[in-house]
This record gives sequence, C-alpha cells and structure tokens, in this order.
Amino acid sequence: MDDRIKNRVPSANNGTQPVRNAATMPMDAATLVKQLGDTLQANGPWKPAAEPEEEATKQPFREMSPTMQGRILKAVNAIFVRRTDAPMAVRQLPSPVFDPATANTYGDGSLMPPAGQAGKNVPAPGQGKATPPGLTGGNSVFRYGENGDPANFQILDQGSTNGCGTTSLAMMLDFMAGGKKVFDREDVDRSIRHYDMFTSPGEAAAFARRRGAEATIHTDTSIADLHKMVDQGLPVQVLLDVNENHDGSGLHYEVVTGYGTGPDGKKYVELANPWGQREYMPEDTFMAHWSNLTGKGFPLGINRVAISMKPKGSPAKLLSNDEGAFFDSGATALRVARGLTQVTSGWARHDAANLFSGAFRLVFGGITAIPALLGHAGRKASEHLMSDGVKDLGHGFLGTLKGLAKIAGGALGWAVSTPIEAVGNVANRIVDFGADAIFSASRSIGKLFRHH
Repeated sequence: MDDRIKNRVPSANNGTQPVRNAATMPMDAATLVKQLGDTLQANGPWKPAAEPEEEATKQPFREMSPTMQGRILKAVNAIFVRRTDAPMAVRQLPSPVFDPATANTYGDGSLMPPAGQAGKNVPAPGQGKATPPGLTGGNSVFRYGENGDPANFQILDQGSTNGCGTTSLAMMLDFMAGGKKVFDREDVDRSIRHYDMFTSPGEAAAFARRRGAEATIHTDTSIADLHKMVDQGLPVQVLLDVNENHDGSGLHYEVVTGYGTGPDGKKYVELANPWGQREYMPEDTFMAHWSNLTGKGFPLGINRVAISMKPKGSPAKLLSNDEGAFFDSGATALRVARGLTQVTSGWARHDAANLFSGAFRLVFGGITAIPALLGHAGRKASEHLMSDGVKDLGHGFLGTLKGLAKIAGGALGWAVSTPIEAVGNVANRIVDFGADAIFSASRSIGKLFRHH
C-alpha cells in the first residue's frame, strides 16, 4: 500500500439538479451565460454519443501473457516508476470549518476541505460565482446537497489500479451529463486503457470526442487559464507529479474544479482527486506538482498539461489545442505516449487501426523524439547557465568574469540545442500526420470488409 495515501474521503452524488439563476456579471460574460443557460434549458444535459468503435469490442479482449505484460511495464518503468494507488485506509468525515493549520494533509500535498452546504438560490456553474466552502474570492463548479457532498459531480475512486486518467475522464464526462453516473473507470478502460497501463492525454481527448464532446489538450497552461474554465462552469483535467521528488514516479491525473483564498491568506486550487476525495491544494504546491514533468529526472518538456472539454455546441470557450504543435517538445512526448497506449489498446481489442497507427507513432515518433528531447534538455540547461551567469555579474572582477563565461557558454549551448529540438519536434509532427493517415485508412478498409 502507498503510505502517501492517508485519510481519503468518500464523496457521493444524490442527483440533485442545481438551480439556474443569472448573476451580476460584465455584459459580455452575461451574454455568454445567457446563451449557455438557454442551451441547457432547451436541450437538457449533454447526452453522450454511442462509442463508434463497437465492432472492435464485440470480440473478447485479447489477453497478454504475464511475461509479455511484465516486459512492457518494465520498459515503461525505465522512464516512469509505476504508481499504484491502493484502496483508501481510513475514511474521515470533513469538518464544517476549513482551518489550514489543523486540516488533514494528504500524500499529494493537499488539505481536506470542509463539508459543503446546500444553497437554495445558488447559480448554476458558469452562470455565477459559488466560492468553495471555507474559501473566499473564488469560484467552483461544485453544487452541494444536504449531505455536504457535491450533488452535481460524481467523485470516483480508481481503486488499486493505475487508472487515475480514465477515472478523472469519467468524472469530467459525468459532470457534462448532468452529474449522474453515466461513465465510470471501467467504461473508459474498455476503450482506451488495457493491461493496467497509464492513460495518454491524446487518447483521453479522443475518447471524449468520439462520445460527442469537444476536447483540447493545452500545454504551458496558466492558473488564469484554469480560472477562466471554472468561471465558464467547466472543470479541467490536469496531469501532476505528486511525488515530492518530482522525478516522474508520482504522475497522477486530477480534475481542477475551483479556486479561492483560504483564511490563512494563501490561494488554493480545489480538486477532485480520483482517490475518491475532494481536496484543496495550495496554489504554489499545485504549480510545483504541475510544472516541468520529468522521467527519472530527465526533462520531458511536458509542462502544465490541461485537458479541457465541453458539450458540442456549447458557447463556452475551451483552451487552445496544442496536440498538433510543431515546436512543442511536450506535445512530442505526449504523442509518443499516445502511440504506446494505442498499441496496447489495439492489441487487446483486435483493433487494427489503433494497433498499426499506434505502432507507427510509437516507433518513428520515438525516434524523432530523441533529438527533440535531448535538444530540449540542452536548451533548458543552457538557459539555466545563462541565468546563473547574470546573477554573478557585479560580484567583483572574478565574479563578473565567471558570469560572462557562463553567459557565453550558455548562449553557445542554446544556439546548438534549439535547432536540434526544433528539427526533432517538426519530424515528430510529420510522423503524427502519418499515424493519423494510417488510422483513417485502416478504419476505411475495415468498414469495407465488414460491408462485404
């Protein structure tokens, strides 16, 4: 059992629908809210589309031998330490008051929030502010029932699996479906996660799109970006490293649901953790967990990844989509990760399209990712060296000489590393185009054979 997981709190959903009232907002935001409210009232909650890949799921999943599965996981663990979140040990009810000085601390650096309170005239998410309980000056997508738990949001538990990504995704989709339990981890796993592997952001976004949602993957996301999403009534899935060593061994998906300021004056991020709990994480701790993810300490270029989604046709504005970025090493690393999850999913589901396109993306994308990530690491090291050199300037004659030498060395390293990184990223994006073409061609050929 992971000893970092303590005092995990259960959540429930009683299916209560929030009261939709308008709120006093700036004119442009008020117009957006009215449009969103009219859409919700006219069409009801978002209804997910049927999975269009049912043909692949009609056959039993292909089992993988324990030996082969062990080899694959060993290869993955060469970069990432496999993290298994064990079932919760102790469940404690939250207190009605949030006191950061005495609140229980979780293994990921967050605190237990207080119980929520049901409100009679609380605006619906995206139609007005509803500050998380115990905080001030913020907003949340949660609306609470009489039992103190969110009434419009299913907080699910991944159990003893590596399914934090698919569990978080199910929570996001359930929220869009009106807060009812339409999806759970097992539902999503059957489509995109097999052999207890991790979840790639690319496959998570693709699943949401197949089910009728609009979804984007954004890198270098800011706290202000998250606030904008919450203010529109949209939670955001984020990829963190909750290990204090920040070495890639604690990669973990959570869902940002709100924000606010605590009684201690600190800013907090409200999260739905797929360990089955609500939590408040200090903003500085959250930023440290979210930024510059590494694999065994090697920089991967993956920085502040956020997956945003909304019902198709909603007037809300999602974060821009960086999946196809040409000059983003983080996007390159995520594309290679998607290739691996496509291969395992394609093998398990007898799905040639995923198997072939994933293999192409994994092998050739992995080859092109080598110069991209090495160049990225060199560029970051060079920038750090130049920054140190600037700090040395003005510290005496020898200090100034030392600083100038660092700046010159850093500038040379930057000039060499940056083109290498750029070439690798562009080549990787070209491979990604090829993988998409293979996927589409395989799907078309499969349909042709099924019809004949």
